[in-house]
Amino acid sequence: MPTVLTDATPLTQDRFQHAEGPVWDAAESRLLFVDMLEGNLVIIDGIAHHRPPRTTILHVDDVLAFIRPRRDGGWVAGSANSILILNEEFAVVDRRKILHDRRTRFNEGGCDEHGILYAGTMANDATPSLGALYRIDQHLKPEVILTNVTVSNGFVPRPYGVGNYYVDSATRRIDILTVDGGRTTREPFVMFEADDGTPDGLAVDTDGGVWAALWGSGRVQRYDPSGSLTHVIALPTSQVSSCAFGGLDRSTLFITTSQVESAEGDSLAGAVFSVDTDFRGFELTSSVL
Repeated sequence: MPTVLTDATPLTQDRFQHAEGPVWDAAESRLLFVDMLEGNLVIIDGIAHHRPPRTTILHVDDVLAFIRPRRDGGWVAGSANSILILNEEFAVVDRRKILHDRRTRFNEGGCDEHGILYAGTMANDATPSLGALYRIDQHLKPEVILTNVTVSNGFVPRPYGVGNYYVDSATRRIDILTVDGGRTTREPFVMFEADDGTPDGLAVDTDGGVWAALWGSGRVQRYDPSGSLTHVIALPTSQVSSCAFGGLDRSTLFITTSQVESAEGDSLAGAVFSVDTDFRGFELTSSVL
């Protein structure tokens, strides 16, 4: 039987429309994430130093799908149709339009172990198979590596193996995605039943475990490298969107949630939670962009 954790607590009193894509900024001891459909970047300071958390909200674009650190400083982000380069103060200093089909938008992004950015899309109305997964090289040149994607979500490097973990939520799977030259392969890693919820964002720990946010179920679940369920985090709200490790020793799992499709009267929908674990996460790979 998996270990069940029930002590997840909201970081602040704030509630966001659609919090997504948490990132721990170790240099500044702060949590960053996007309020995607509002186009906002949210920064919470003071978490790791026992001070009252302070929330800062910066409007970046009409949609802000994800944000990741850059190896040379600053940040890379996805808007509805473009890849954005931001400086250390989060001002947009470069913008490259990637998508020209107005029916689709970026939904999630992440970097592989080499710092190459992968950015996935979905239809604005969630029409099946209109999305794609792009690989963006260091010159901001895009390459389509997957088509017929419905809702592109979690993307993280495999800790001790070839390839990356990847989610197209409509498949109800976490896949092992490998890109070798011009060849892309997908191998199912974990399959979910309808009552499990829908897989969304992912995090990995230094023991090789994969933590999956399960939209609609109020849970985050950990799977060991063999794909066996080992831990369940039960949350008091249903629309769980993503998770990331952080804190001074990277043993705190931060979990984002959403008000989208939440139940009426759910006062914790859109809150961001933290839960202490017995695991440690990897530092997020920085982009070479």
